[in-house]
Amino acid sequence: MSNEYVPPFRKNKTLIANIPVKEYVEEMNVDIDVIHEEGQTHLVLTAENEGGYNCTQVDLLQLVSWVRDNQDKICELSNEFIMNDEWIHNKD
Repeated sequence: MSNEYVPPFRKNKTLIANIPVKEYVEEMNVDIDVIHEEGQTHLVLTAENEGGYNCTQVDLLQLVSWVRDNQDKICELSNEFIMNDEWIHNKD
């Protein structure tokens, strides 16, 4: 039996896949997990942070559904950010 610390967010879940995406600030791992909580099962993205002692978890199916329903808005926002970024960097 190992005495290694296991953060609470690592309990009651099953790792499905390590994906080649990194958490934005600390560049830590992002996984797809199945979490079993209070009689319910959720497919989640788990992005580790704070040196692996904490995480952010997002319901993957809710995210995919929102992206599907808002594709036009996402494209508009993406274009706006790209244009603003170019304007900021070419502002001399």
